Amino acid sequence: MNILKLRIGSQNIQGGLIRKLDFNDFSNIVHKFDIFCMQESWLTENNSVTINGYDMFRSERKKAKKLSSGGVIILFKSHLSKGMTKIKSNYEDFVWAKLDKNFFGLENDVYLCNCYIPPSNSNMHLVRNNDPFDILEQEILEFGNLGDVIILGDTNSRTGRLQEQYSDHFNPYNDNITINDNYDYEPLIRGNEDSTINEFGRKLFNVLENTHLLILNGRMVGDLNGVKTCHTYNGSSTVDYGIVSLNLASEIHIFKVLSQQWYSDHNPIYLELKINRNVHETSIDIELTKNFRYIWTEEGKNKFVELLSSSEYEDKFKCFSQNKYKKVSEATGALVNILQEAANACLILKETSITSDRPHKEGEYQNNQLVPIKREYKKVKRQYNNDKNNVNKRMLFIIQRRKYKKMQYLLHKYKKEDKLLKLAEMEKSDPKLFWKSIKKIINPKTPEQNIGSNQWVTYFKSLLNVNNNSTSNQFLTYVTTSLPT
Repeated sequence: MNILKLRIGSQNIQGGLIRKLDFNDFSNIVHKFDIFCMQESWLTENNSVTINGYDMFRSERKKAKKLSSGGVIILFKSHLSKGMTKIKSNYEDFVWAKLDKNFFGLENDVYLCNCYIPPSNSNMHLVRNNDPFDILEQEILEFGNLGDVIILGDTNSRTGRLQEQYSDHFNPYNDNITINDNYDYEPLIRGNEDSTINEFGRKLFNVLENTHLLILNGRMVGDLNGVKTCHTYNGSSTVDYGIVSLNLASEIHIFKVLSQQWYSDHNPIYLELKINRNVHETSIDIELTKNFRYIWTEEGKNKFVELLSSSEYEDKFKCFSQNKYKKVSEATGALVNILQEAANACLILKETSITSDRPHKEGEYQNNQLVPIKREYKKVKRQYNNDKNNVNKRMLFIIQRRKYKKMQYLLHKYKKEDKLLKLAEMEKSDPKLFWKSIKKIINPKTPEQNIGSNQWVTYFKSLLNVNNNSTSNQFLTYVTTSLPT
């Protein structure tokens, strides 16, 4: 029997959301999830963003001296909108959403927080003159009285191997909250590849112990070792977390840290929440790691055998053998799911891509300059993943990632300029096709019937990201003076 799951992801994208939406690598990550939390969107209230098939709840900084900073978004598939409600937070870099228990088939309402806490040396802490951890604790207690809680995001907290300490296992909220039968289980000892503890890490743990929340990193199937989530010149660390109510921990099917992406220092993380109602548009269950292979090592083999011999998996196999499956495919799928869970927890998973390094077709603008840089980036990334404690390999990986990122942005800009120049030539050679192309550029949701020349100037400037001295301004003047008023 297939488990119904809600895929919830999170990543600090480090700004440039509008620009990054044009890249397939980023878009593919977003579309893997039913709900995706983004930190550091760098949007302002004046920025309009739409993503086909998704709705969003946003929160931006209103009085920041640096406009390109902060900002959090909860993105969710449009067909889930009836079960999602935005809840205002007292902190600009938090955004809460209520997941309705009746819509999703849950025991209790779930309150999801997309959380971004700036680094301890950030000026934002001086500007705001409040403690985000105090606000987070107050809001957890408030919403914990109404349902279960999930916290996802970048807290800039390094917690080392601290373990949550609870005086006893009781419901810290009120009698209206349903307690799962598995509530009184002893959570696994949390693993963490990052052994450092900082001030924010201790503050975060103080919040967790006061609210009876549990960190998923390092203790769930998919991430038993506590994989590091951020890789920079200064080193690697675990600062991106999945945190849930103790009551909800048994309903988390899997938690995993995905592989590093070129556009951010932070790895995406995701969890699968068990639900009792099919809220997906189709019944097809597409796996996040559809194309992959496992790397079989002696250490991994021993862990795999040990896990399959544990009491937890004995119960799983016993349950499997007692089920009466109607079809061979159902029985095979159930057994594969058990073995895959164990393999994900113990073995190194290498994702394979169905694409190649050859230049893509139109829409994936690449040329021969990008191919060798991409190949080198993948090479040093693979070497770093095999030995993450090697400082030299980490530095090479970050240098090559930055070079690849710059080349991606540069070629994308050229692509836009080429399209604009072709549009200029088309205006005289084929006016009919020219205006047809113009209509495709216009957002169909725009209520205005007539588009003024000032709007076109603003649009093309943002499209090209040009300076006043740019030669592209000559074409902007040409296009806008040619447009009918």
